[in-house]
Amino acid sequence: MIQETPASTVNNQYTAEDIHVLGGREAVRRRPGMYIGSTDQRGLQHLVYEIVY
Repeated sequence: MIQETPASTVNNQYTAEDIHVLGGREAVRRRPGMYIGSTDQRGLQHLVYEIVY
């Protein structure tokens, strides 16, 4: 059985130090789905379509 810890003892705080800004190509390499929609065959076809047309 898994014991749950009370929320008051867990220190999960989200601060400005947790934010990492990715710029330029690094952002696209890390999160391609944000720019092309998907990372499968359909995403590749979309990229080719954007380049050709």
